Amino acid sequence: MEIQATLPIMVTPAFGHEARPETRRTHREQASTSSVQVQEVDRALSSLAAAIQPFDIALKFSKDTETGAIVVEMINQRTGETLQQIPNEAMLHVSAVLGKLQGMIFNEQA
Repeated sequence: MEIQATLPIMVTPAFGHEARPETRRTHREQASTSSVQVQEVDRALSSLAAAIQPFDIALKFSKDTETGAIVVEMINQRTGETLQQIPNEAMLHVSAVLGKLQGMIFNEQA
C-alpha cells in the first residue's frame, strides 16, 4: 500500500494572527504548533493507509490548477485505473466557472 502525495503539506497561521501584536507567536511557538499539526496529519494518513490496505488501493493527492481545490484520487494499484475522484471533474468545472463569474461580477461593481 502506497500513499502518493503530489501536494506538499503546508501549515499556515490563522488569518489575521500576525496583524495583532498581542496574539503574535514566536517562531519557536509556531514551529512547535506546526510540528504537532504535521504529526496529526501523519497519524491520520497512516490510519487511512491501514484502512484501505486490504483493498489494494492507492491514494493520490493533488491540487487542481484552476480552482486550487485539493483532489483525492482512489487508484487501483493492479491496473492503475482511477476508481473515484473527490471532488469529481464536473464539480471542479462548476467551481471554476462560478469563480470566474464571481470575478466578473466583482470587477463590474468596482
